[in-house]
Order: sequence, then C-alpha cells, then structure tokens
Amino acid sequence: MKKLLFLFAVIAFGPPVSAQKTIGISCIGDSIMFGNGLPSRERNNFPAQLQNMLGKGYAVTKDDDPDMLAAKLQNKLGKGHIVSVEKSSRVPDIAIICFADERRMDSAVLACKAKRIIIALPPVFPGGDLGDRERRMSAIRALAAERLCEIVDLAPVIAAKSENFQDAMHLSSLGATEIARRLYEAVQFRSAAPIDVVQRLGGQSLGSFYGFRKFDVSEGHQNITVISPVHPAKGYPWAQVSGDKTDSATLLGLLERGVHIVISANTIHGPRLQKAGLAPKPAISTNNTWTYDGTPLVHFGERPLPAVLRALHLQPNFAAIAAPGSEYRSGAGWFPGKDWWAQHGNIDSLLRAPGQLDVVFLGNSITQGTGGHRTTTTYKPGFAAFDSAFGMYRWESAGISGDRTQNVLWRLQNGAYRAAAPRLIVLTIGVNNFPDNGPEEVAAGIKAIVKWIGKHMPKTKLLLIGPLPAGNKPGDMRRIKYEKTHAIIQGLAVRGRYLPLGNIFILPDGSLDPELYSRDGIHLQPAGYQAWAKALKPVVDEMLR
Repeated sequence: MKKLLFLFAVIAFGPPVSAQKTIGISCIGDSIMFGNGLPSRERNNFPAQLQNMLGKGYAVTKDDDPDMLAAKLQNKLGKGHIVSVEKSSRVPDIAIICFADERRMDSAVLACKAKRIIIALPPVFPGGDLGDRERRMSAIRALAAERLCEIVDLAPVIAAKSENFQDAMHLSSLGATEIARRLYEAVQFRSAAPIDVVQRLGGQSLGSFYGFRKFDVSEGHQNITVISPVHPAKGYPWAQVSGDKTDSATLLGLLERGVHIVISANTIHGPRLQKAGLAPKPAISTNNTWTYDGTPLVHFGERPLPAVLRALHLQPNFAAIAAPGSEYRSGAGWFPGKDWWAQHGNIDSLLRAPGQLDVVFLGNSITQGTGGHRTTTTYKPGFAAFDSAFGMYRWESAGISGDRTQNVLWRLQNGAYRAAAPRLIVLTIGVNNFPDNGPEEVAAGIKAIVKWIGKHMPKTKLLLIGPLPAGNKPGDMRRIKYEKTHAIIQGLAVRGRYLPLGNIFILPDGSLDPELYSRDGIHLQPAGYQAWAKALKPVVDEMLR
C-alpha cells in the first residue's frame, strides 16, 4: 500500500492571515539562499544575517520552491510513496525571490501572494558564463517590469572583491554580508506615491533600459532621455547625467532605489523636471564625476554609487545598525576553523567566568592582539606589554579581527557584557569602517555603542579611544577619516573619559611612526603595543581607584 506524504509549502498561496505586529519576510530560492559551503552556515547565510540586521519586529524565513522539494523527495522515496504539496495559508508581508533560472523565478512569482515581491538577481560567480547570465537576467528583468516587482541586482554588490567568494561555486560569509546589507536596504525602502513623469513631461517612449521605462523629452533646444524607476523613492530624487562617460552599473543601482535618471548632452537646470514633480536638486554626473549642490561626492577612488546614495539620503548607515561579524579566515589570527562566531563565544565564556572583571579591552584586531586569556587566537603581539601594565587587574581582550562599530554594538547587545558588568571598558573601534563609511557615519556608530553602554551598563565606566591613527601619511584616506571622526566624537558624553592617542603614534612630519606600526598603516608592532599600554596605564589606574 502506497504511503501518502505531505510536503507543507511555505510560499504563501492562501488568503492573508490576520494582521501581525511582526513583519514576515520569506526568502525563496535555491542553494545560495541556504548558504551552501559557508562556515557556520545557519548563522552566516544571508537570510540569517538579514534577520540580525533587521532585529525584533521582523521574522525572516528561508523557503525553497515547494514543487521542486516535492520532486526531489519523490525521486528519493521512489514508487512506494506519493508526495503531495500542501499549501500553507501563511502570506508573508515581503517575499525575496532569488533564482538563476527564469522559469523557476516566474513560477515562484506567480505562486507568491506576498504584499511586496522583491526579485533578487543572483550574483556572478568567478568563471561563470556571462553571456548566458545576461540572457537569463534580461528575461527576469522583463518579468519584474511586467509584474511591477521590485528588483535588486546582487551582481555588482559583491563583484568588486574576491574575498566575497570561497571558490568558483560558493559565496563566502563576507559575500553573504554584502547581500544581506543590500536586501536590508530593499526591505527598508519606502516608495512614494506613483507619479507619471512621462505624461507630465509629454515624453515619447524609447523602449526600456534593462527593464526600466525610457522615454524622450524635448527640453528647450535639446532632447533629453528620462529613465523612470518602477517604484520612485520618497521625495522623487533624480540624477542628471551628461558627457561621454556613463556608468550603467551606477545608473541601475540608482534606478533600483527609486531614483529617476535624466541623460542629456549638456547640463540643464531642470525647472520643467521639478514642475513635473521631481526633487529641487539632482545629483549631477559629468563624465562620471559626481556632485550634489556643487559639492564633489566621490573621494579616494571609491565607487560613485554609495557616495551618490548618501547625498540623496538613500543609504542606510550600516555603521550604526547592529550586526554580527562574518569573518572566517584563519589569517585573522585565529586557529583554523575558529571563525567569528567561535571568537564571540570564546569571549563570552571569559566574561561569564566567576569573579568581577576590572578591565575589558573592546575592539577589533588591534585589540585582539593584546591577547588576554583567549584560547582561539594564535597571534598576540601585545600580550606581554598589556599583561605587564595591567597584570594586577583582572583584564580580558574582547577584540575580534575585522570588527566594525556595528559588530561591536551587536556583541554588546547579544553577549555577556551586561551580565559581566566590568568596572571599565576601553573602547577602540572604527578603523575597519573607513573603506565603506564616511566620518559622520563612523562617529554615529561609535555614538550608538557609547549610548548603549551608558544605558545598559550603569556600573561600568568607559574609556573612549575611538579609532587609533591610521594611514601612513597625512593625505591618506584613512588618516583624513580618522581626524574627522575624532573631531566629532570628542564631544560625546561618556561615563568616564575620551582619550585620543594620535600624539604617541604620529611623528612631527605627520607620518605614522614605523617603529610602532606595521606597513599597512593600521596594525601595531610589539613596540606599538608597549607605547599604547604606557599611554593607557595612568588613565586606567586613575579610573579604577
């Protein structure tokens, strides 16, 4: 007798359930969604990372195509069983669908009854067939335009860094972080009421630009091309592009985020565009040099898109959004197989040990180098100096290589720091944010940490160091961001002290002391740890009296 097995599908087909306080997000896809090949897979796949970024008020689930699962199960069980798909009545508020195959994508979109559908175009893996991908993605873009779905292209999000891939077939956990950030943006996006710019401007259709409507408008003595987003952002921001160089990846990134694009041979002032409902001021690109309100936006060779988004107030400040780290490489000074989660767990076990801690040094790899009594790290160049200076106290190193302000904030919120209630925390953080964040954003991340400690750890004093000096020369991007960040955080109210340490590491000519710093202009030599401990000791002694 054949057995009947039911596979319960979690792609919502039935009527909506009653209103809930928690926003449900269903991530629908294949192996990339489940993080195949990732270390700490259940914690590092991008739906799990997205959940951590969104926090309370959201419930993110990983859902595969139910019919595909049923077929796999049927093949595995054989003729003695009949597999049937039982449709769930749960309807998520948001569905994020990611398949490389346009047919599976189409089936999932048709089946899904979510209030919002976000189509995520999968990343390009090293060695992938770009021609085949472009054909598939073109079909998916057309599908998204037809169904008025939001669209997010994950390819440019992680293509810039080889560290985002483990190999030719698998993302790394760092790549999953980049995807989670982009999806966080998409989830938090709030569209404006739709306006028909085409009708208001009397435009003539020119077809599409990667699935976005493109039309021609007569403006004075010249014709301009206007490309409309499917869902305009609040305030109806727009970007004006002129000159010979047009970065299509930047334009697509802006369109995905609700920005209208205006392409013209020459600079225009745009009163007619403003009258049609677009914002008073556009971001302007001339030969791919971007400005906003006359201010240059792109510095130090960074990609234009993040800078333009910040100017248009469309970029979340990830430096102040609590999130766990995702570093996994043993080159971070860890034993093989001991990833970020192992470091976090090791630190928590030390915080939970009997007896009150006097000092916890909290930060990134520079702080990790002080060693403490960690059992999962291999590189402790500062242990001798710090144990000599602070050996009379119960002290621990809570630095994790690669950590940024958002990672420290998450560790505080989800670790044993509050329960441990050390007498003093020495906070040295921010330098790893410099490649992706501006000084104001880094300072906001530090401020969020200071505020959390002040509210939740009332018996703990704080010695705020901020980022240590970085960048070998005065004009280095990291040095400029270091100086601007400290100019902001020096005014933070802390239960304790603010202690900038530039004077002990920077020579009179503005360069970093090579006897104290490694060549990378970030990490300390053993002599640097000696100088750091010497500068900290009288202040720590005073604060612990």
